[in-house]
Amino acid sequence: MKNLKALLTWGLLLAATHVMGYTITVSPTQIEAGQSTNLIINLNNTETNLTAYQMKLFLPTGVTVQKKANGKYAYTANADRHDGAFTFTVKDAADGSVLIAVFSPDKDVITGTSGELIRLPIDVASSVTSSLQGSLKEIEFTDVNTQAYNISDVNFTLTIGGTDKEQQTLSLASLPEMTEGDAAHSLPQQTNQGLTLTWTVTDATIASINGYQLTPLKAGTTTVTATQAGNSNYLPFTKTFTLTVNERQTQPEIEVTDISQLENAIYIDSVEARAGATVTLSVKMKNSFIAEGFGFDLVLPDGITVALDEYGFPMAELSTERTNSRITNHFDVDFKLDGSLNVQAYSTRGLPIEGHDGEVALITINLSEDLTAGEYPIILKNIAITDENSATVTIEQVTSVLEVPAYIIGDANNDGKVNVGDLTAISHYILERPDASFLFPAADANQDGNVNVGDLTAVSHIILWGSIVRPQQGAPVKAVLPKSSLLLDPQ
Repeated sequence: MKNLKALLTWGLLLAATHVMGYTITVSPTQIEAGQSTNLIINLNNTETNLTAYQMKLFLPTGVTVQKKANGKYAYTANADRHDGAFTFTVKDAADGSVLIAVFSPDKDVITGTSGELIRLPIDVASSVTSSLQGSLKEIEFTDVNTQAYNISDVNFTLTIGGTDKEQQTLSLASLPEMTEGDAAHSLPQQTNQGLTLTWTVTDATIASINGYQLTPLKAGTTTVTATQAGNSNYLPFTKTFTLTVNERQTQPEIEVTDISQLENAIYIDSVEARAGATVTLSVKMKNSFIAEGFGFDLVLPDGITVALDEYGFPMAELSTERTNSRITNHFDVDFKLDGSLNVQAYSTRGLPIEGHDGEVALITINLSEDLTAGEYPIILKNIAITDENSATVTIEQVTSVLEVPAYIIGDANNDGKVNVGDLTAISHYILERPDASFLFPAADANQDGNVNVGDLTAVSHIILWGSIVRPQQGAPVKAVLPKSSLLLDPQ
């Protein structure tokens, strides 16, 4: 190749298309817009002693040579004519052309006197609608004697098969704005000329297309494209649309502390229970109208489950406080696929639920022994209250809190209650015979850092009066101690 480069003297011969009996042609001369084909460079020569050649391929806008995955140009050399050891170079040149350089280090010759030398796969853009001009320039051949021969530029025309074809059109100007959860929107199946369309979407997480049904999935903006390949009468067609999917506006989550601000709601009072306990939740309904039915989904956090009876059914029932067994002719409780508990209750006889605020149902739950101290959300979702005219008021979500304390002051034997058993547990500890369930932080009822007779007195006060300190004369007796006194974290 060094000899070839040393001897090549680039020249532009404008008059002739061949020198010394060498002629270059390019085929094919007709191609369809939007299609791919092979551009074939042919050599006709009266002599067969050529060992190298070099040229530059200039392609018009809209026509490109295909590249392989490694970024190098794809090409196929005619093995029948390159019968020997040849080195091929097909790469970009600085002037925007594709440089084709072939030589034989062993001076093997190009066989035959005419026919294909090399072919390059090309793509023609679908937007091309008229014939295009290309050219081969700086063409040189070298023979076995390292004599270089120049050939003048070879111009060629690519006649686009769709030149006489008609454009396709689509009346659809834009896509409607959509919202998360909307029903699918039907897309046109054909162009105005009756040819079948293909629809695609850029971001399949925002919207999906199944055939001609466009379904919004989540809020965002993406591009939707309609394409048609064309035929012998019509050019290929492409049209893009911007799709905007809006976020669905839902009623914000309602904390249980906000129930007083609502006219209608179903809620659960915040509750306190220790790990491993079984607790019955009191489900309450607040309604400003005469109600004949209600429904909701109960969602519990990990570690808290709905208790099951001996037959494997959820332990849930209507409360007699408000329903008074008036709507028991329809009370359904069942688990949904997402693990939530669905509750439905109504009267098929038109009997109302008594009152306008209070308990309507009871649901028993189990707390895992592994639950750590803290607050856990108890969520009611998809709440519905139905009136006597079958009209329904809905609420997206109401959240209450289940608090799991680290321990209860005075509960020395850690059974969840403060009673005589805790006095026995403290006595055993003082006598240096502590029980296996003994919990020192809870036994230290007076919080002086020791467990002794003083704690027996403090626990006795809790059992008698609900308080460590005996109430003053005439003061009401407390049922329970304030949380700030009762519930302490051992950390």
